[in-house]
Amino acid sequence: MLKQYPKYKYILALADYSLFIVSFVLAVWARFYEIGTNRRLFGDRDGTIHTDVQEISHERRNGYAWYVESPRSALEKYEKWAAKISQAIP
Repeated sequence: MLKQYPKYKYILALADYSLFIVSFVLAVWARFYEIGTNRRLFGDRDGTIHTDVQEISHERRNGYAWYVESPRSALEKYEKWAAKISQAIP
């Protein structure tokens, strides 16, 4: 079973995407993270880097998939592999 973390959903609200905490969705991950601090990173057209998706321009916030669910499948496969390996190792 995947470890439980606060669950977020990137939702279109009033013609603008925003990140909301909700309890009934699967976890999402930011597409980019800062090495060392693990902070989420978002880039704007002018080359500036931000740690809050709400700080980037409307066009960038709504025109790119900043949050994804794809890591879930890799983590689920890892859990199955780890369980299999732990049974095989005496």
